[in-house]
Amino acid sequence: MSQANTIPIAQLTPLYARRFQAGITDPIRPVETPAGVSDEAYARYRGRVELQGFLTIIRANVLARDRAELQIALQKLSQMAYHEMERSPDQSHTLPLDARNLPDSYRVTVTIGFGATLFRDRTGRDRYGLRGRMPRSLKIMPSLPQDQFLPGDTATDIILLVCSDHQYVNVWITKRMTDANDLGQYFDVTGVERGFARPDLREHLGFDDGIANLRATGDDPLHRLVYVDQQAHEPAWCEGGTYLVYRKIREQIGEWERIAEAEQERRIGRSKRDGNPLTHNFNRETLIPDYAGDEDGQLTPLMSHIRKVQPRRPAPDLFGVNDLDRRFHRRAYPFFDGVQNDQLQVGLHFLAFMRSIREQFEHVATMWQFNPNFPRRGTGIDAMYAEYDGKPPTLSTLDGGYYFCPPGITEKDDFVGSGLFGPRGQSLRRSVHMTTTKSPVSFYLFDFDDNIMYLKTKIVVINTITGEEVELSTEDYAAVHPQLGKPGKWGDYAEFEGTFRNFRDADAAPDEQPFVKDVLAAVQQSEDKWKAPSWDLLVYACQKQRPVSIITARGHSAATIQAGIRALVNSKLLPAEPVYHSIYPVTNEATRKQLSENTAPNTEALTMPALTIPALKRLAIIESVDRAVRDYGPELPHRFGMSDDDPANISLIVSAMRDCKEKHQDKRFFVINSQREQKVKLEVFTIDTAVVGNPHATEDLLH
Repeated sequence: MSQANTIPIAQLTPLYARRFQAGITDPIRPVETPAGVSDEAYARYRGRVELQGFLTIIRANVLARDRAELQIALQKLSQMAYHEMERSPDQSHTLPLDARNLPDSYRVTVTIGFGATLFRDRTGRDRYGLRGRMPRSLKIMPSLPQDQFLPGDTATDIILLVCSDHQYVNVWITKRMTDANDLGQYFDVTGVERGFARPDLREHLGFDDGIANLRATGDDPLHRLVYVDQQAHEPAWCEGGTYLVYRKIREQIGEWERIAEAEQERRIGRSKRDGNPLTHNFNRETLIPDYAGDEDGQLTPLMSHIRKVQPRRPAPDLFGVNDLDRRFHRRAYPFFDGVQNDQLQVGLHFLAFMRSIREQFEHVATMWQFNPNFPRRGTGIDAMYAEYDGKPPTLSTLDGGYYFCPPGITEKDDFVGSGLFGPRGQSLRRSVHMTTTKSPVSFYLFDFDDNIMYLKTKIVVINTITGEEVELSTEDYAAVHPQLGKPGKWGDYAEFEGTFRNFRDADAAPDEQPFVKDVLAAVQQSEDKWKAPSWDLLVYACQKQRPVSIITARGHSAATIQAGIRALVNSKLLPAEPVYHSIYPVTNEATRKQLSENTAPNTEALTMPALTIPALKRLAIIESVDRAVRDYGPELPHRFGMSDDDPANISLIVSAMRDCKEKHQDKRFFVINSQREQKVKLEVFTIDTAVVGNPHATEDLLH
């Protein structure tokens, strides 16, 4: 046994009454080397979070009928959690000679998390008037490759992570949650999962788990990357809390054990014997790899698990973020669910804590792990989730969800989640106050192309005889389009399925998406070449953190639109990232479907293809307004403004906003005509009222 393993367990007790909830980044090994232990022997233990012996995951929905009942339920839940965490082992039924062997503590932690459905149900209804206090990244988990479940079907209001060194402690707490005379009167338990920790850190695949996990050392990356702070732009009550990503990952252990050990190591990226990375360069104390000199993946394959989830590139990415700042804290427990169809049902309860799901887990999963073209085109997805020779992947996901774990409590009468009702919730970031706002809000709606920026996105036509493709600017295409297929220069040319491919997402790495590349290429020119008439309005909206909606004819995903705008922030051209209220790329298939399903009754009979781009934009404007009124409170006289320099678009916006005015008569609606040097703001009234216009300085628009 190594010296480090002889450190008394009493040093590693949970931390209860503090700013952070227990069971997230504690129990934790001290940073200082304990007396009698060498620095070398202690290197891999320093600042590392330890696991208790057993995990129970309890997922439940609240039964509260209103906000007052919800507050009582959460108070009762906290009282139970802290009572159980502070209890000492009971000696009353222990044989006399056995009592001396009882530990001082079973190191019980009960970590409470809130799901998106606590704030709004699956229809979007604000259940308890708390949607305005909803953490920004909290939502129902999207599906990922090899998911064997529908996240929307398994989403819950509450999750409890019960960890201890005695299984019966976990059973007892589960009993309390289901007892109709106890917490069962406040919560409906929908599922219980169990896991355990191995003292040798290995899990069912035979490899050490969590070697490169975050630690509380040096610059304290553990707490910096796990907990929400003021820079996270969350509602004030969230500070000191953290996001939880839970995934129940099944391991096909039978198939895995038939794979040669050398191939197993290549798929993982580490040695099975000692956990060393396959690359020759790595830190001998922490076993952290360095891929310098192995850029082609000859030693550690590019699709190996450790390389797909953390490439450790030396330079910041497209968004100006270092790869190491995408890390999160994993607190995983193996599980064993018995035998089914002669196969062991084993795997890993993946629990990950982070300050931002979008910037950490979702970026890692969608941009790296499951992106077949990262880090290079054709790399493939994470080898552990890939299929080989028609055989199922080693890993698949059976269940999961996103949750937000509020800060801990430091005062006797406080409770987890009190910020939803009391002082922590009173000072909310202006951009996320929504239904709790006391004053009207100004909403900014923008088209992107030729309104915010001039982009040189190319439209492609094809020679039907030679197959030659010709790229045209939008201006050239407008002139050429009537001539396609007619006698003359363009008689042999036509549109084809790839004509508008640059206006849609490509099967490419994030920094190779056409939209992002076009944005970055545009800003290399002089400002007069790329700044469109409403650029300064977007800058103002970002400065003031006003809610922004982007409505564009492009077919990219909303995430790609955000990525392009984030590139402008990272280039110091925008003062801050916009507060997105909504993004509607109306020719994107998912957006088109969403808008077509939400059409007004008089357009319900239209099929999706029948909805023209102007019709889709009109629906997007109306839906954006309706969502804003619902989210930020229908009782306040909010203001909505949309800018454009195209007369045809101005007419479309006026028409849509007149419909909105009919529905929300106490709200004010403006169209900013940016066609002239001095912008003109037109206020929109109902159909029987004149539309008036007055010139305004830019900084006064919507005010």
